[in-house]
Amino acid sequence: MPNVAGLSMLCLAAASAAVAATTLTDLRAVRLADLSVLPLPFTSRNYSSPWPALSAASSAEQPTSFNATFEPFNDAGRVILGGSPKLTVLVHEQDYAFAHEAPVYFSRTDDVFFCSDAGGKQGRSNATVNNVVWRGKLADLVEQASNGTPTLPHSALRKVNLTDAAGSEIQMTNGGTPYGDGHLLLANSGRGEELPGGLSLTSLAHGGASRILLNNAFGKQFNAPNDVVVHASSGSIWFTDADYAQTQNFRPDVELPKATWRFHPQTGDLDMVDASIVTPNGLVFSPNQRTLYITETGSTQGGDLPNRPKIPAVIYAFDVVKDRLENKRLFAAVPTGIADGIKVDIRGNVYACTADGLYAWSSAGRLLARVYIPDGGCVNLAFVEPKGHLLVTAQTRLLLIELSGKEAVGPKLDGYPSASKRISL
Repeated sequence: MPNVAGLSMLCLAAASAAVAATTLTDLRAVRLADLSVLPLPFTSRNYSSPWPALSAASSAEQPTSFNATFEPFNDAGRVILGGSPKLTVLVHEQDYAFAHEAPVYFSRTDDVFFCSDAGGKQGRSNATVNNVVWRGKLADLVEQASNGTPTLPHSALRKVNLTDAAGSEIQMTNGGTPYGDGHLLLANSGRGEELPGGLSLTSLAHGGASRILLNNAFGKQFNAPNDVVVHASSGSIWFTDADYAQTQNFRPDVELPKATWRFHPQTGDLDMVDASIVTPNGLVFSPNQRTLYITETGSTQGGDLPNRPKIPAVIYAFDVVKDRLENKRLFAAVPTGIADGIKVDIRGNVYACTADGLYAWSSAGRLLARVYIPDGGCVNLAFVEPKGHLLVTAQTRLLLIELSGKEAVGPKLDGYPSASKRISL
Protein backbone atom coordinates (compact mmCIF):
# COMPACT_ATOMS: atom_id res chain seq x y z
CA MET A 1 0.00 0.00 0.00
CA PRO A 2 1.48 3.42 -0.91
CA ASN A 3 2.48 5.83 1.82
CA VAL A 4 -0.37 8.35 2.01
CA ALA A 5 1.99 11.13 3.10
CA GLY A 6 4.16 10.49 0.06
CA LEU A 7 1.37 11.07 -2.45
CA SER A 8 0.72 14.45 -3.99
CA MET A 9 -3.06 14.77 -3.89
CA LEU A 10 -5.14 17.56 -5.31
CA CYS A 11 -8.84 17.27 -4.54
CA LEU A 12 -10.71 19.69 -6.80
CA ALA A 13 -14.11 18.14 -6.29
CA ALA A 14 -15.43 19.83 -3.13
CA ALA A 15 -16.11 16.51 -1.47
CA SER A 16 -18.36 18.07 1.14
CA ALA A 17 -20.80 19.37 -1.48
CA ALA A 18 -23.97 17.41 -2.01
CA VAL A 19 -24.05 15.65 -5.39
CA ALA A 20 -26.57 13.37 -7.03
CA ALA A 21 -26.14 9.68 -6.34
CA THR A 22 -25.40 9.05 -10.00
CA THR A 23 -22.68 11.69 -10.34
CA LEU A 24 -19.11 11.44 -9.03
CA THR A 25 -16.33 14.02 -9.28
CA ASP A 26 -13.07 13.28 -7.48
CA LEU A 27 -9.78 14.42 -9.02
CA ARG A 28 -6.53 13.45 -7.30
CA ALA A 29 -3.12 14.01 -8.86
CA VAL A 30 -0.66 11.13 -8.46
CA ARG A 31 3.15 11.23 -8.73
CA LEU A 32 4.18 7.86 -10.14
CA ALA A 33 7.64 8.35 -8.62
CA ASP A 34 6.06 8.14 -5.17
CA LEU A 35 4.83 4.63 -5.99
CA SER A 36 8.22 3.26 -7.11
CA VAL A 37 9.06 1.96 -3.64
CA LEU A 38 6.29 0.76 -1.30
CA PRO A 39 6.74 0.43 2.45
CA LEU A 40 7.81 -3.04 3.57
CA PRO A 41 6.44 -5.55 4.13
CA PHE A 42 3.80 -5.82 1.43
CA THR A 43 2.31 -8.67 -0.57
CA SER A 44 1.75 -8.63 -4.31
CA ARG A 45 -1.80 -7.91 -5.42
CA ASN A 46 -3.52 -10.43 -7.67
CA TYR A 47 -4.17 -10.20 -11.39
CA SER A 48 -7.50 -8.37 -11.31
CA SER A 49 -7.50 -6.44 -8.03
CA PRO A 50 -7.24 -2.66 -8.47
CA TRP A 51 -3.87 -0.98 -8.70
CA PRO A 52 -3.81 1.05 -5.46
CA ALA A 53 -2.43 4.26 -6.94
CA LEU A 54 -4.31 6.15 -4.25
CA SER A 55 -4.61 4.49 -0.86
CA ALA A 56 -7.33 6.96 0.09
CA ALA A 57 -9.40 6.03 -2.95
CA SER A 58 -8.79 2.32 -3.31
CA SER A 59 -7.17 -0.66 -1.65
CA ALA A 60 -5.59 -3.94 -2.62
CA GLU A 61 -8.94 -5.53 -1.91
CA GLN A 62 -11.94 -5.17 -4.20
CA PRO A 63 -13.88 -2.10 -3.04
CA THR A 64 -17.40 -2.50 -1.73
CA SER A 65 -18.77 0.93 -2.69
CA PHE A 66 -18.92 2.78 -6.00
CA ASN A 67 -16.29 5.49 -5.47
CA ALA A 68 -14.85 6.47 -8.85
CA THR A 69 -11.71 8.63 -8.93
CA PHE A 70 -9.93 10.61 -11.67
CA GLU A 71 -6.16 10.21 -11.42
CA PRO A 72 -3.77 12.23 -13.65
CA PHE A 73 -0.22 10.88 -13.49
CA ASN A 74 1.52 13.85 -15.13
CA ASP A 75 0.86 17.19 -16.80
CA ALA A 76 -0.36 15.54 -20.01
CA GLY A 77 -2.85 13.51 -17.98
CA ARG A 78 -4.11 16.67 -16.29
CA VAL A 79 -4.65 18.25 -19.70
CA ILE A 80 -6.85 15.32 -20.74
CA LEU A 81 -8.90 15.12 -17.54
CA GLY A 82 -9.22 18.86 -16.96
CA GLY A 83 -9.95 20.50 -13.64
CA SER A 84 -13.44 19.17 -13.01
CA PRO A 85 -14.12 15.83 -14.73
CA LYS A 86 -17.35 14.04 -13.91
CA LEU A 87 -18.73 10.51 -14.06
CA THR A 88 -22.47 9.91 -14.27
CA VAL A 89 -24.19 6.54 -13.93
CA LEU A 90 -26.84 6.67 -16.66
CA VAL A 91 -28.36 3.20 -16.34
CA HIS A 92 -27.86 0.51 -13.72
CA GLU A 93 -29.28 -2.91 -12.99
CA GLN A 94 -27.69 -5.04 -10.33
CA ASP A 95 -26.69 -8.57 -11.41
CA TYR A 96 -27.43 -7.97 -15.13
CA ALA A 97 -24.52 -7.29 -17.47
CA PHE A 98 -26.70 -5.38 -19.92
CA ALA A 99 -23.88 -2.95 -20.87
CA HIS A 100 -20.98 -5.09 -22.02
CA GLU A 101 -19.55 -4.20 -25.44
CA ALA A 102 -20.07 -2.49 -28.82
CA PRO A 103 -20.76 1.09 -27.64
CA VAL A 104 -21.45 3.21 -30.73
CA TYR A 105 -22.56 6.83 -30.98
CA PHE A 106 -24.07 8.66 -33.97
CA SER A 107 -23.69 12.41 -33.56
CA ARG A 108 -26.27 13.36 -36.20
CA THR A 109 -29.13 11.53 -34.46
CA ASP A 110 -27.76 11.34 -30.87
CA ASP A 111 -28.30 7.56 -30.97
CA VAL A 112 -26.28 5.25 -28.75
CA PHE A 113 -25.99 1.49 -29.20
CA PHE A 114 -24.35 -1.23 -27.12
CA CYS A 115 -24.91 -4.89 -26.28
CA SER A 116 -25.32 -7.12 -23.25
CA ASP A 117 -22.73 -9.69 -22.24
CA ALA A 118 -22.72 -12.64 -24.64
CA GLY A 119 -22.42 -15.78 -22.55
CA GLY A 120 -20.99 -14.18 -19.42
CA LYS A 121 -22.09 -15.03 -15.89
CA GLN A 122 -24.46 -12.05 -15.67
CA GLY A 123 -25.29 -11.75 -19.36
CA ARG A 124 -28.57 -13.72 -19.36
CA SER A 125 -27.53 -15.33 -22.65
CA ASN A 126 -26.08 -18.72 -23.48
CA ALA A 127 -26.06 -21.50 -26.09
CA THR A 128 -29.85 -21.30 -26.39
CA VAL A 129 -30.53 -17.60 -25.66
CA ASN A 130 -29.23 -14.70 -27.77
CA ASN A 131 -27.87 -11.55 -26.19
CA VAL A 132 -29.40 -8.08 -26.60
CA VAL A 133 -28.38 -5.00 -28.60
CA TRP A 134 -29.77 -1.85 -26.97
CA ARG A 135 -30.61 1.54 -28.48
CA GLY A 136 -31.32 4.89 -26.85
CA LYS A 137 -30.96 8.64 -27.15
CA LEU A 138 -28.06 10.02 -25.16
CA ALA A 139 -29.91 13.23 -24.25
CA ASP A 140 -32.80 11.17 -22.87
CA LEU A 141 -30.48 9.00 -20.80
CA VAL A 142 -28.75 12.05 -19.34
CA GLU A 143 -32.07 13.69 -18.52
CA GLN A 144 -33.43 10.58 -16.84
CA ALA A 145 -30.28 10.25 -14.72
CA SER A 146 -30.36 13.93 -13.70
CA ASN A 147 -32.69 13.20 -10.78
CA GLY A 148 -29.91 11.29 -9.04
CA THR A 149 -31.26 7.81 -9.69
CA PRO A 150 -30.03 5.74 -12.65
CA THR A 151 -32.82 4.12 -14.60
CA LEU A 152 -33.26 0.44 -15.43
CA PRO A 153 -32.43 -0.80 -18.96
CA HIS A 154 -35.99 -1.61 -20.00
CA SER A 155 -37.30 1.81 -18.93
CA ALA A 156 -34.51 3.80 -20.60
CA LEU A 157 -33.65 1.74 -23.69
CA ARG A 158 -35.23 -0.41 -26.35
CA LYS A 159 -34.04 -3.66 -27.88
CA VAL A 160 -32.88 -3.72 -31.51
CA ASN A 161 -34.33 -6.44 -33.72
CA LEU A 162 -31.38 -7.79 -35.72
CA THR A 163 -32.92 -9.99 -38.39
CA ASP A 164 -31.78 -10.04 -42.01
CA ALA A 165 -33.99 -10.25 -45.12
CA ALA A 166 -33.87 -14.06 -45.04
CA GLY A 167 -35.20 -14.12 -41.48
CA SER A 168 -31.89 -15.09 -39.90
CA GLU A 169 -31.30 -13.53 -36.49
CA ILE A 170 -27.83 -12.10 -35.91
CA GLN A 171 -26.30 -13.99 -33.01
CA MET A 172 -24.33 -12.86 -29.95
CA THR A 173 -23.11 -9.38 -30.87
CA ASN A 174 -19.86 -8.28 -29.23
CA GLY A 175 -18.29 -5.44 -31.26
CA GLY A 176 -19.59 -2.45 -33.17
CA THR A 177 -18.69 0.73 -35.03
CA PRO A 178 -20.44 3.29 -37.25
CA TYR A 179 -20.38 2.52 -40.96
CA GLY A 180 -20.97 5.54 -43.11
CA ASP A 181 -23.82 7.81 -42.13
CA GLY A 182 -26.59 5.89 -40.40
CA HIS A 183 -25.41 2.28 -40.47
CA LEU A 184 -24.24 0.09 -37.61
CA LEU A 185 -21.48 -2.42 -38.36
CA LEU A 186 -21.39 -5.30 -35.88
CA ALA A 187 -19.02 -8.15 -35.03
CA ASN A 188 -21.04 -11.18 -33.93
CA SER A 189 -19.76 -14.27 -32.12
CA GLY A 190 -22.41 -16.70 -33.35
CA ARG A 191 -24.27 -19.25 -31.26
CA GLY A 192 -24.35 -23.03 -31.26
CA GLU A 193 -22.91 -25.32 -33.90
CA GLU A 194 -24.85 -24.10 -36.94
CA LEU A 195 -25.25 -20.36 -36.27
CA PRO A 196 -21.81 -18.94 -37.13
CA GLY A 197 -20.50 -15.54 -36.23
CA GLY A 198 -19.20 -12.87 -38.55
CA LEU A 199 -20.00 -9.32 -39.63
CA SER A 200 -23.38 -7.67 -40.13
CA LEU A 201 -24.71 -4.27 -41.17
CA THR A 202 -27.85 -2.60 -39.78
CA SER A 203 -29.55 0.58 -40.96
CA LEU A 204 -30.70 3.06 -38.33
CA ALA A 205 -33.62 3.96 -40.60
CA HIS A 206 -36.15 1.91 -42.57
CA GLY A 207 -37.16 -0.26 -39.65
CA GLY A 208 -33.59 -1.29 -38.86
CA ALA A 209 -33.02 -3.51 -41.90
CA SER A 210 -30.01 -5.80 -41.43
CA ARG A 211 -27.70 -7.77 -43.67
CA ILE A 212 -25.06 -10.41 -42.88
CA LEU A 213 -21.86 -9.40 -44.68
CA LEU A 214 -19.57 -12.27 -43.76
CA ASN A 215 -20.01 -15.54 -41.87
CA ASN A 216 -17.09 -17.75 -42.92
CA ALA A 217 -13.45 -17.88 -43.97
CA PHE A 218 -13.20 -20.06 -47.06
CA GLY A 219 -16.03 -22.28 -45.84
CA LYS A 220 -14.81 -22.53 -42.26
CA GLN A 221 -16.68 -20.93 -39.39
CA PHE A 222 -14.93 -18.25 -37.36
CA ASN A 223 -14.31 -18.91 -33.67
CA ALA A 224 -16.11 -15.85 -32.26
CA PRO A 225 -15.58 -12.47 -33.97
CA ASN A 226 -14.99 -9.97 -31.20
CA ASP A 227 -14.42 -6.38 -32.32
CA VAL A 228 -14.43 -4.41 -35.57
CA VAL A 229 -13.12 -1.18 -37.12
CA VAL A 230 -13.26 0.44 -40.55
CA HIS A 231 -10.21 1.61 -42.49
CA ALA A 232 -11.33 5.05 -43.64
CA SER A 233 -9.43 5.42 -46.91
CA SER A 234 -9.78 1.90 -48.34
CA GLY A 235 -13.22 1.03 -46.99
CA SER A 236 -11.93 -2.32 -45.72
CA ILE A 237 -13.21 -3.81 -42.47
CA TRP A 238 -10.75 -5.17 -39.91
CA PHE A 239 -11.88 -7.47 -37.10
CA THR A 240 -10.54 -9.81 -34.44
CA ASP A 241 -11.60 -13.43 -34.04
CA ALA A 242 -11.22 -14.62 -30.45
CA ASP A 243 -12.54 -17.72 -28.68
CA TYR A 244 -14.83 -16.38 -25.95
CA ALA A 245 -17.77 -18.26 -27.43
CA GLN A 246 -15.83 -21.46 -26.78
CA THR A 247 -14.53 -20.58 -23.31
CA GLN A 248 -18.03 -19.47 -22.31
CA ASN A 249 -19.60 -22.61 -23.78
CA PHE A 250 -22.04 -21.25 -26.34
CA ARG A 251 -20.14 -22.44 -29.43
CA PRO A 252 -18.06 -25.52 -30.23
CA ASP A 253 -14.41 -25.48 -31.24
CA VAL A 254 -13.71 -24.83 -34.92
CA GLU A 255 -10.71 -25.37 -37.18
CA LEU A 256 -9.53 -21.80 -37.54
CA PRO A 257 -6.81 -20.15 -35.48
CA LYS A 258 -7.60 -17.03 -33.50
CA ALA A 259 -6.52 -14.13 -35.68
CA THR A 260 -7.07 -10.62 -36.97
CA TRP A 261 -8.70 -10.34 -40.40
CA ARG A 262 -9.22 -7.80 -43.16
CA PHE A 263 -12.40 -7.95 -45.26
CA HIS A 264 -13.32 -5.79 -48.22
CA PRO A 265 -17.12 -5.89 -48.59
CA GLN A 266 -17.11 -4.50 -52.15
CA THR A 267 -14.90 -7.26 -53.54
CA GLY A 268 -15.28 -10.05 -50.98
CA ASP A 269 -11.51 -10.19 -50.46
CA LEU A 270 -10.67 -11.72 -47.08
CA ASP A 271 -7.14 -11.82 -45.64
CA MET A 272 -5.72 -12.99 -42.34
CA VAL A 273 -3.43 -10.10 -41.41
CA ASP A 274 -2.06 -11.41 -38.09
CA ALA A 275 -2.09 -14.66 -36.14
CA SER A 276 0.71 -13.92 -33.68
CA ILE A 277 -1.45 -12.69 -30.80
CA VAL A 278 -2.74 -15.47 -28.54
CA THR A 279 -6.22 -13.94 -28.20
CA PRO A 280 -6.75 -10.70 -30.14
CA ASN A 281 -9.57 -8.59 -28.76
CA GLY A 282 -10.04 -4.82 -29.08
CA LEU A 283 -8.55 -2.99 -32.03
CA VAL A 284 -8.37 0.57 -33.30
CA PHE A 285 -6.54 2.58 -35.96
CA SER A 286 -4.52 5.67 -35.14
CA PRO A 287 -6.03 8.92 -36.43
CA ASN A 288 -3.85 8.83 -39.57
CA GLN A 289 -4.70 5.12 -40.12
CA ARG A 290 -1.00 4.22 -40.27
CA THR A 291 -0.95 2.29 -36.97
CA LEU A 292 -3.24 -0.48 -35.75
CA TYR A 293 -3.44 -1.21 -32.03
CA ILE A 294 -4.65 -4.66 -30.89
CA THR A 295 -5.14 -5.83 -27.32
CA GLU A 296 -3.83 -9.21 -26.14
CA THR A 297 -6.31 -10.97 -23.82
CA GLY A 298 -4.98 -14.52 -23.87
CA SER A 299 -4.56 -14.52 -20.10
CA THR A 300 -8.34 -14.70 -19.65
CA GLN A 301 -10.35 -17.89 -19.63
CA GLY A 302 -14.12 -17.91 -19.75
CA GLY A 303 -14.30 -14.29 -18.65
CA ASP A 304 -12.27 -14.88 -15.49
CA LEU A 305 -8.90 -13.23 -14.85
CA PRO A 306 -6.49 -15.84 -13.46
CA ASN A 307 -2.86 -15.13 -12.71
CA ARG A 308 -1.25 -16.46 -15.91
CA PRO A 309 1.67 -14.11 -16.53
CA LYS A 310 3.15 -16.26 -19.32
CA ILE A 311 0.58 -14.61 -21.60
CA PRO A 312 1.04 -10.87 -21.05
CA ALA A 313 -1.86 -8.46 -20.75
CA VAL A 314 -0.61 -5.86 -23.21
CA ILE A 315 -1.45 -3.69 -26.20
CA TYR A 316 0.49 -4.26 -29.42
CA ALA A 317 1.04 -1.74 -32.21
CA PHE A 318 1.53 -2.56 -35.89
CA ASP A 319 2.41 -0.43 -38.89
CA VAL A 320 -0.28 -0.55 -41.58
CA VAL A 321 1.48 -0.84 -44.93
CA LYS A 322 -0.64 -1.32 -48.05
CA ASP A 323 -3.37 -3.17 -46.17
CA ARG A 324 -0.83 -5.37 -44.40
CA LEU A 325 0.54 -5.33 -40.87
CA GLU A 326 4.27 -4.93 -40.26
CA ASN A 327 6.63 -4.10 -37.38
CA LYS A 328 4.73 -5.61 -34.47
CA ARG A 329 5.84 -4.00 -31.22
CA LEU A 330 4.80 -3.72 -27.60
CA PHE A 331 2.89 -0.47 -27.07
CA ALA A 332 1.87 -0.70 -23.40
CA ALA A 333 1.52 -3.11 -20.50
CA VAL A 334 -1.85 -3.12 -18.76
CA PRO A 335 -1.64 -2.46 -14.99
CA THR A 336 -4.74 -4.48 -14.03
CA GLY A 337 -6.53 -7.34 -15.77
CA ILE A 338 -6.64 -6.95 -19.54
CA ALA A 339 -7.23 -4.10 -21.97
CA ASP A 340 -10.57 -4.91 -23.58
CA GLY A 341 -12.21 -2.19 -25.69
CA ILE A 342 -9.76 0.39 -27.06
CA LYS A 343 -10.12 3.81 -28.74
CA VAL A 344 -7.94 6.75 -29.85
CA ASP A 345 -8.55 10.48 -29.77
CA ILE A 346 -7.65 12.89 -32.57
CA ARG A 347 -4.30 13.63 -30.89
CA GLY A 348 -3.33 9.96 -31.00
CA ASN A 349 -3.76 9.21 -27.30
CA VAL A 350 -4.95 5.65 -26.65
CA TYR A 351 -7.77 4.79 -24.20
CA ALA A 352 -8.54 1.29 -22.94
CA CYS A 353 -10.97 -0.25 -20.49
CA THR A 354 -9.44 -2.59 -17.93
CA ALA A 355 -10.38 -4.46 -14.75
CA ASP A 356 -10.02 -1.36 -12.56
CA GLY A 357 -11.06 1.43 -14.89
CA LEU A 358 -10.24 3.49 -17.94
CA TYR A 359 -6.57 4.18 -18.75
CA ALA A 360 -5.06 6.69 -21.18
CA TRP A 361 -1.64 6.48 -22.83
CA SER A 362 0.14 8.89 -25.16
CA SER A 363 0.91 7.77 -28.71
CA ALA A 364 4.42 6.96 -27.42
CA GLY A 365 3.00 4.56 -24.83
CA ARG A 366 3.43 6.83 -21.80
CA LEU A 367 0.83 6.29 -19.08
CA LEU A 368 -1.15 9.52 -18.66
CA ALA A 369 -4.20 8.97 -16.48
CA ARG A 370 -6.68 6.56 -14.97
CA VAL A 371 -10.37 6.86 -14.25
CA TYR A 372 -10.65 4.40 -11.38
CA ILE A 373 -13.99 2.57 -11.66
CA PRO A 374 -14.65 0.13 -8.79
CA ASP A 375 -16.61 -3.11 -8.96
CA GLY A 376 -14.82 -4.50 -12.02
CA GLY A 377 -13.64 -1.51 -14.04
CA CYS A 378 -15.11 -1.16 -17.52
CA VAL A 379 -15.29 -3.07 -20.80
CA ASN A 380 -15.50 -0.63 -23.72
CA LEU A 381 -15.97 3.02 -24.61
CA ALA A 382 -17.01 5.39 -27.37
CA PHE A 383 -16.40 9.10 -27.84
CA VAL A 384 -19.60 11.16 -27.94
CA GLU A 385 -20.59 14.76 -28.52
CA PRO A 386 -19.89 17.22 -27.01
CA LYS A 387 -16.11 17.21 -26.87
CA GLY A 388 -14.47 15.35 -24.04
CA HIS A 389 -17.38 13.02 -23.33
CA LEU A 390 -17.09 9.23 -23.26
CA LEU A 391 -19.85 6.62 -23.19
CA VAL A 392 -18.53 3.67 -21.17
CA THR A 393 -19.97 0.18 -20.78
CA ALA A 394 -19.30 -1.34 -17.36
CA GLN A 395 -21.40 -4.51 -17.28
CA THR A 396 -24.15 -3.61 -14.79
CA ARG A 397 -23.72 0.13 -15.43
CA LEU A 398 -23.76 2.45 -18.41
CA LEU A 399 -21.57 5.46 -17.65
CA LEU A 400 -21.00 8.91 -19.08
CA ILE A 401 -17.54 10.35 -18.37
CA GLU A 402 -17.14 14.09 -18.96
CA LEU A 403 -13.52 15.21 -19.20
CA SER A 404 -13.49 18.96 -18.65
CA GLY A 405 -10.11 19.34 -20.34
CA LYS A 406 -11.91 18.98 -23.69
CA GLU A 407 -8.79 17.36 -25.19
CA ALA A 408 -10.33 13.89 -25.46
CA VAL A 409 -11.99 14.21 -28.84
CA GLY A 410 -12.53 11.12 -30.95
CA PRO A 411 -12.17 10.90 -34.74
CA LYS A 412 -15.53 11.48 -36.43
CA LEU A 413 -16.42 7.91 -37.41
CA ASP A 414 -19.88 8.62 -38.81
CA GLY A 415 -18.46 9.12 -42.30
CA TYR A 416 -16.19 6.02 -42.38
CA PRO A 417 -15.76 4.96 -45.12
CA SER A 418 -16.34 7.56 -47.81
CA ALA A 419 -19.46 7.15 -49.96
CA SER A 420 -17.44 5.82 -52.90
CA LYS A 421 -16.02 2.99 -50.76
CA ARG A 422 -19.28 2.08 -49.05
CA ILE A 423 -21.70 -0.76 -49.58
CA SER A 424 -25.40 -0.49 -48.83
CA LEU A 425 -28.11 -2.79 -47.55
